Amino acid sequence: MKALALKIPFGLASGVGAVAWTGLLLTGSPAQAVQTAQAGFAGAYAPSNWTLKSSGGGDGFVVTSAAPTQIRLASSKANGVRVGGASSSTTYLVTAKQSGIVSFNWSYSTTDPLYESFGYMLNGAYKQLAGLKNYSSGLASFSVRKGDVFGFNAYSVDQSYEGSFTTISNFSAPTEDSPVPAPL
Repeated sequence: MKALALKIPFGLASGVGAVAWTGLLLTGSPAQAVQTAQAGFAGAYAPSNWTLKSSGGGDGFVVTSAAPTQIRLASSKANGVRVGGASSSTTYLVTAKQSGIVSFNWSYSTTDPLYESFGYMLNGAYKQLAGLKNYSSGLASFSVRKGDVFGFNAYSVDQSYEGSFTTISNFSAPTEDSPVPAPL
C-alpha cells in the first residue's frame, strides 16, 4: 500500500458551497476518509441547524436571508427603551460536525461603542473581537473539536440606543469525513 499525502489549505475554495479539504489518501485500499470544510452557511451549517439564544430579556436577532453568503447578528436594544442597565447576550450557536478550523470575516457597527461588543463563543467561553469603536472589521479563525458548541455573540451592556450589527461572511467550518473512492 502506497501513501500519498495531499493537502489543500482551507480558503483556496471559492464560491458559495465550495469545499476545501485536506487529508491522507492511501492508494490500494477500498476507501479513505477525507476531512472537508463547508464554505458558507449551507449544508451542515445552514441557518436551520443553528440555535438563536438571548439572555437578559433581550430582543437581539439574526438575519439569514442572505445565507449562504452571509448572516447579520444584532444585539439587543430592548426596542430602544433602556432596561434599567440590564445586560444581554444574543448568541447564534451550532455544534461542530468535525474537528478542524472555523474561519470567517466580520464587519461590526454600532452607535453605542462603549456598551456593545461582538465576538465568538466556543463551549460557553466568549472571545471579544469588536467593541469600543463605532466600526471595525476583521478575519477570525479558531480550532474546534467534533461536538464543540460554537457560534457568534452580540453583547449589550445596557440594551439602549441602537445596539450593534455584525455581518459575518466567508464562513468556513469542518464537516463530517467523506469517503473517497479508492483509485482504480
